[in-house]
Amino acid sequence: MSLTPPVPGANHYGHLYEDKGRLASYWHQVDESLALGGKSVLVVGKGSGTASYLLDRRGLQVTTVDIQAELQPTVLGDVRHLPFSNRTFDVITCCQVLEHLPFEFFAPCLRELKRVVRRGIVLSLPDSGKFSKVLPRLAGKRVVMELPNLALKSMDPDGEHSWEVNSKGVLLRDVQRQIDQAGLTTDRTFRVWEFPYHRFWRLRV
Repeated sequence: MSLTPPVPGANHYGHLYEDKGRLASYWHQVDESLALGGKSVLVVGKGSGTASYLLDRRGLQVTTVDIQAELQPTVLGDVRHLPFSNRTFDVITCCQVLEHLPFEFFAPCLRELKRVVRRGIVLSLPDSGKFSKVLPRLAGKRVVMELPNLALKSMDPDGEHSWEVNSKGVLLRDVQRQIDQAGLTTDRTFRVWEFPYHRFWRLRV
């Protein structure tokens, strides 16, 4: 079954794709995976392969699954119907993937991810909502805290995202409700400081 809108192919992941902010996002992907524990990890959506490489470097047994054969995943498959038995992996990372499907598939995909994992899921999605940073600066001997309210814009120039958090009619509370109803426990959710367009969840089964 094909995805609508189209998912990114190999040409999407050029040298401009992995900027400083996205590299910071990869760091969180690895860090949250390690926090969940375990030895085996399924990376849903291979992308450039950077996250898989970093997870492998940390000693995890990495399997990748992607619908795009040109990305050369370990297993060719669709996140809606993962070709794995129940509770196959300790951890799953599914980062910047599910927004490529209509929001109606979000809950079924969460249940499918939950089916094949033993410990937990690292999920990230694009978040176009406003983001405040606390910026300390020295003013004489006093520390002044500034709280700018940053209005983010979608970073989807090719129109490949069917939805984003806080955009296109999908609010953060809608996403969180679907996560809760899928029977997943949220350890934490946060925006990446260096790249607030990415919001992460660490979820336990």
